[in-house]
This record gives sequence, structure tokens and C-alpha cells, in this order.
Amino acid sequence: MATDFASLLAGLSHVGAPSGVPFAPSAPNVLPPTIPFAPIPTRNSVQAAVAQFLALRNLGLHSAVSLGAEPYKLEFWDKADPGSVKEPRPDSIPLGAIGVELFNKHVKPISVLADVASHYMIHTDPTMKRYYQQFLKSVTPEQLARTHTDYKWAQKNLGETRPYAEWLQKTRLPAYFRGYTFGQWPEDFTSRVFNKQQIELFDQVRKYLGVTQQQLK
Repeated sequence: MATDFASLLAGLSHVGAPSGVPFAPSAPNVLPPTIPFAPIPTRNSVQAAVAQFLALRNLGLHSAVSLGAEPYKLEFWDKADPGSVKEPRPDSIPLGAIGVELFNKHVKPISVLADVASHYMIHTDPTMKRYYQQFLKSVTPEQLARTHTDYKWAQKNLGETRPYAEWLQKTRLPAYFRGYTFGQWPEDFTSRVFNKQQIELFDQVRKYLGVTQQQLK
């Protein structure tokens, strides 16, 4: 993955500023209040996802509930992240384990799958890793340029302090990967941002993970 990501960054100095396409929120799990969905009890959201999606059942996924602690809905914790004073690692997700911390009682199971798939399975599952490599290779100059505006928005509105390259690799590109795949971004946006080949790739990811149209609603 390092080589493909490096090739993306190599062209940054030649990419112009994006224009003409609205910004998709840097925290795509924050759904607009006008989009209705059936709430899932927060304490059962991770368990519900594990029960619903076979891909999650053998990962040893832990969970934590911290209602209202963050402006977004959930956070994936990998095995080695110790957390920080500002964002401590939950006691119920010990080091050496992976887990999802829930900040909102309306988290849907597919949102849990989306975070685990885009932050963990793309590194550990051979098929998901291959799909993500294909996605990285497909990123266009225009899409990469748009992430500069995304980054400025995240700095201003979310207090983002990481260097652009780190943020892009760890946060923004995974968000682009799941935005269409898990129905987190509006269709009128994804239809303009992603090309036909990328949409076909995302549909393959959906099929592999067992995601249905009903689950995307």
C-alpha cells in the first residue's frame, strides 16, 4: 500500500484547486438530521453488526459506549492505538484488540461495518486489501485535488492538526472508499465524484461484504 499511496502524493504539486463540486463532510458518519433511519440501541449496535454481517464475526470486535463524547457517531480503534489525554482509549477495548466506540445512540450496524472495513479489513483481509489497492490506483487528479479543500474544511471545522499526507492516508481516502459503498454520502454527490469504474468496484465490495440495498436505507 505504501507504494500506491506514495504515487498518489507524488502528483500533489501539479494538482490545482478543486471547483464545482460541493464538499462532502470530512466526518461522513454524521448524517443530516433530515435523513430518517430506525435507531438501534447504542449498547447493541456493534453486536447487531456482528450478528448481521458474516465478515465481522471472527474479528473479535470489542465495543464501548461514550454518548456525546465526540461530535461524530463512532470511532474505530485498532490494536496498537493507545489513545491520548484528549481522546483516551476505552477500557473495554484493550490494547491488542480492535473495537468500535459509539458516541451516538442512533448508530446503524452498517456504519459499524463501514468503519471496520475501511480502517481494518483493507489491511488484513486479502480480498478487501486488493479492492482498496484498486481504489487507490483509480484515484483521479481531480479527486485528489478535492481532498485539499476537504482538508482545509477539517482544519477549520473539526480542529484537524495532522499533516495533510497523514490525514489523507488514514482518514480521507478511507472515507472516499466507504462514502458510496456504505451509503454514507448522498447519491447526487457520489454520482458526480466517482467514475463508472469506481462505482463498479464499490459494488463488488458491497457484494463481497453482503451489503444489501435495504441495509443502505
